[in-house]
Amino acid sequence: RKFLETLGLEKETIDKVLDEASKDIGKQKAAIDAKTEELKTANATIDRFQSGFAKENDPFQG
Repeated sequence: RKFLETLGLEKETIDKVLDEASKDIGKQKAAIDAKTEELKTANATIDRFQSGFAKENDPFQG
């Protein structure tokens, strides 16, 4: 806000700019949250596969 004020923008204009920026930030945060959940699921799947592979290839299990 202070930066925009130093550029001489009016309060109404600054509010509009910041509102739009907040919308964009919200969209990006939602996208990041979705990808984070996908990554958690993928990592859990990898862990299950690795665990199964280790059990199948353990020479001491018989």
